[in-house]
Amino acid sequence: MSYPPPFPQIAIKAGDAISLVANTKGEYPKLNSFQTGVLLVRPEYAKKNPYTVRRVVGAMVRGSRWVAENDAKEVAKVVAKFFKNAPSDVLLSTVETIKPAVIPDGRMDLDGLKGVEEVYRANGVIKKPVPWDHLVTNEFLPQ
Repeated sequence: MSYPPPFPQIAIKAGDAISLVANTKGEYPKLNSFQTGVLLVRPEYAKKNPYTVRRVVGAMVRGSRWVAENDAKEVAKVVAKFFKNAPSDVLLSTVETIKPAVIPDGRMDLDGLKGVEEVYRANGVIKKPVPWDHLVTNEFLPQ
């Protein structure tokens, strides 16, 4: 399975899955600089509503920075309210695993995007190179 935390960790703890590659632990280095927290909007919306896009992106960056700067136990305590059925030890280990992968400034990195492209191409999700400059921008990040 390829799914966001904590669901794989719950399946692993229950004995229903094993970990083949833990991207957040740097086991596939080409994904180390991939920004996983992104906002998807249509270009027309961003052009018409730049203030809204900047505010949402700014909030996402503040959240990423908070995760990166705070103790894993504190982060796990905060996210627990969103995962009420997840065991607390699983949430803590999940946070400890993903903290190193959190990019506090929110900046998209071409190397990380190319790593994702490689994974998608190897798995048949896409067939040809993706023109990332048509899909990704850092222009709405806080200055």
